[in-house]
Order: sequence, then structure tokens, then C-alpha cells
Amino acid sequence: AEGRPMAQQSSGDCSPRARKGDLRRREVAVPTHPARRRSAGWLATLFLVAAPRGAVVSAVCSPAGRGTPKLKRGGTTYVCLVLAKALDWGDPENEQHFVRAAFELKVDEYAQVRLRNAWSPDLQRKLNSTDVALSMQSETRVSYQKRWRAEVDGKPVTFPFLSILIKLDQGDVEQLIWDDGCYDCGGGKCEENAFEYDGSKYRHAESQCLVDDADCADGDDVAAPCDL
Repeated sequence: AEGRPMAQQSSGDCSPRARKGDLRRREVAVPTHPARRRSAGWLATLFLVAAPRGAVVSAVCSPAGRGTPKLKRGGTTYVCLVLAKALDWGDPENEQHFVRAAFELKVDEYAQVRLRNAWSPDLQRKLNSTDVALSMQSETRVSYQKRWRAEVDGKPVTFPFLSILIKLDQGDVEQLIWDDGCYDCGGGKCEENAFEYDGSKYRHAESQCLVDDADCADGDDVAAPCDL
């Protein structure tokens, strides 16, 4: 469902002092299609989880005991942002680590989500990886993954401009669709950026702008749009 112009802006905190949240990720399922954007109030701060080796993952993004009720325009729903060590969740030789942040939102409203301190060495140390994979969850559905921070042509880069649409059908979340495209890259590069949960590239992956990490640092601050 399309929404009205952005009405709310919310933010979380990826700093070491962030507290443990009360939402739990169980398994991570491979989506049937990719994803796009929406959200509202901050619900839970980040916490670090190690997934079992060789685990195949599925997810429910909802507070404990709530279930997955039918959604109505103007009602409350939830979106979870997942930042992970690797794109391959089923590698038996690689223990997956991820952090997850939950946001409360209103159905059929545009909003902006910001995660403070995400673009920092602290997150990479938590994940034990310089690469950071990103995905979104809504109710019982998950998006395809994206590389948020990665190495391209031997240089560390960031993929900014993340936008996602959550599509409903009769009150149920049907699909998360990334709104991709090489728009306003400012002469920068563009790379295909959508992946399955086994690490393989999604066959209908579209391209997305990327920027060198050297252009993300602005003194002690993170230059827009590299901040998540």
C-alpha cells in the first residue's frame, strides 16, 4: 500500500551502550521476492546474536505474545533491521553473527529510520567482519539481502540510498520490495546488490549506487548519505 509523504522520523543506537531488546530472531527464511521502505517509532535497541553453524534462517518481527494480526491502515506494525557478518547464513564453517533493531510503525505512512553509530568500527567489531550485510523483516516476511558495507575492486565501499516498500494483501504482509536504481550517484559506481540467504546473487538483482568509504568520513562525523 502506498503511503502519504514522510510523517515521522525515528532512530536507534548502535553504540556499545545499546541495551538488549525484547524481540527475538529465530530462523531466517529465503524470501519469495525482494524489498522497499517504511517505518515509525523506535521499539528495541540492538543486540548481538550468534546463529548456529549451518542454520537456515526464518523470522518473525513482532513483540512476544502479539502474534501476526491482520493489519489495517493507520494501525501499528513492526519492522526489523538486521545487520549481519555474512550473506551466507548456511555456511557450516562460518558462525554467523548479526545485530537486529526493531521499529514500531504505522501502516500506510512513509517514514525514515535512522540507526545512530552504525557506520563505525564498533559495529564491525561486534560482527567480527569489515563487510556488513543488511536485510529487513516485517511481520513474517523478510527481504532479500543487500551488501551495506563491502569491498569492491579492492576498495572498501558503502551502499547508501536504501528504500523499501512493504506490500500488503488483505491485511497480511505479502512482500518487501527494495526500491533500487542508480539515481543521483554523482558520477559514482553502480553495482547489482540483492542476494539470497545462501550468499548467491538474486537472479533479478538491480543495481544500486555505492560510494568509497574514504568519502564517508567527514572528520569525526559520518558524511551523509553513509550514515544508516
